[in-house]
Amino acid sequence: MNPFRIYGDKNVLEAAKARIGWVYDNFPNVVTTTSGGKDSVINFHLALEVARAKGRLPLNVMFLDQEIEWQASIDVIRAKMEHPDVKPMWMQIPFKLFNSTSQSEHWLYCWDPAKKDRWMRPQESYSYKENVFKMDRFNPLLTEIPSVLFNRQPVAILGGVRCEESPGRTLGLTTAAAYKWVTWGKVHSHKHKVYLFYPLYDWHTSDVWKAIHDHGWQYNRIYDAYYQYGMGIKQMRISNFHHETSVQNMFVVQEMEPDTYNRACARLAGLSGAAHLAGDGFTPTECPPMFRDWIEYRDYLLEHIIEREDWRILFRRRFAKQDIELAPVLGNKLFRVQVTSILTNDWEGIKTANLNAQANVRTYKHLKRKGLIAGLDPAGQGPGPNHRGDPRAVARAEPVAAEPH
Repeated sequence: MNPFRIYGDKNVLEAAKARIGWVYDNFPNVVTTTSGGKDSVINFHLALEVARAKGRLPLNVMFLDQEIEWQASIDVIRAKMEHPDVKPMWMQIPFKLFNSTSQSEHWLYCWDPAKKDRWMRPQESYSYKENVFKMDRFNPLLTEIPSVLFNRQPVAILGGVRCEESPGRTLGLTTAAAYKWVTWGKVHSHKHKVYLFYPLYDWHTSDVWKAIHDHGWQYNRIYDAYYQYGMGIKQMRISNFHHETSVQNMFVVQEMEPDTYNRACARLAGLSGAAHLAGDGFTPTECPPMFRDWIEYRDYLLEHIIEREDWRILFRRRFAKQDIELAPVLGNKLFRVQVTSILTNDWEGIKTANLNAQANVRTYKHLKRKGLIAGLDPAGQGPGPNHRGDPRAVARAEPVAAEPH
């Protein structure tokens, strides 16, 4: 038994239903999001049960369709949306997602009317097709869509995030109240009173699969293919496979869903190249022998791979700060992640930002703020100049660049 956990007298299934019931008791409007993943399956069925018991049907189910999706995901989502007790909020609207596989086509403009002949599949007859929400990015849309559709009344959104997935999520869901006393959520918009709640936050992966098995609920069969392929649990992501956090799935989609692979390659530049590079060819785990170290490799890629100067400025400033704050405790691990960040066009810094949640990084920063330790060199060998005095680590004085378009 983990001494750092607080155990109650309910199992996770009962606790999750109680949390969903609390959300319904506190909000006039509740929306369940779905992605086609395993956690969405649990969220959907438990919310449906609670909504029925509280006389709050139909269940509002929202899916922000990223167009390049697994066909297996679409099959699961369509079954949910066409359930008789569901109000479907299937969003097949134009918006943009970053493309981590190409230096020439930086964005996927989902459901771009100008490329209708290359869409991955036809739109659903009952989906929302016009973007009237004045937003063109994924996360802002998750807030704006329910807020607009419910006339700016308070809205609670049920999501499937769990602590087990990362240290950052554990911190975010256990340390601070998001609404009243509840920690297992976040504020999406104070102004419009939109809140996101995660009733499955304390579930383990084994809990998820046991619930699906015990109830016979339909789930995404791509998980079976992942398992047969020998992939680890954290690699089994059900998401668009051109994003920097899930691009590794591009390496197997050709075998698992060849038709999806062919349509995706015709739809977006870079996907075929990423699939053929695969593994170390796309995100190397060893420093190429022609470079002295990971730092030199990183800086070479930054100057020769990233074509846009405004993006190079963003990367340089971020790396200079990280070299001071993170390299002393992470060493080459940081530089490898920075290399991957460049190769996947991660100008938003999502990959490197995740490092801040690691326990050793948080401990190091805390002790340093308290003045209890001096700076370490990147190898962690004691006090010393960052990057062994390498002038490439000196922060450059470029102005902060705006978000690329």
